[in-house]
Order: sequence, then structure tokens, then C-alpha cells
Amino acid sequence: MNSLETIISETGSLKTIICGPPHSGKSVFVLNLLEHLPRQKAYCFRACPDGEGDYTCSCRLSGSS
Repeated sequence: MNSLETIISETGSLKTIICGPPHSGKSVFVLNLLEHLPRQKAYCFRACPDGEGDYTCSCRLSGSS
């Protein structure tokens, strides 16, 4: 099995698909993942958001409703 560094150096990039049933934590996971990746090299494409996403998570974190 190749390491993450090997895959990125050989291909120039890494694509990841995150899927699962509604309300299973996908959006929270993606939000936290993106916070730990360099902004210049990370891009998030949502094909079928379940209606919550970053907006709902941001509201809960800031105490707004």
C-alpha cells in the first residue's frame, strides 16, 4: 500500500469521496478536515448536500440560531 505522500508525488493530487446517509456527520467531518488542510491546495465540491453543511455547523459553533 502506498503512503499518502507517495500518491500525491506520483499523481500531483489526491481526490477523496465522502459519502453516507443523511445526518451521519459528513458535513462536520468535511468542515473539520478543510480547517486542517492548506487553503491554497484544498477544494470542496458538494454534489448533493443534505441541506445542513457548513452553514448549520457554523451557526451552532457561534451560538446563533
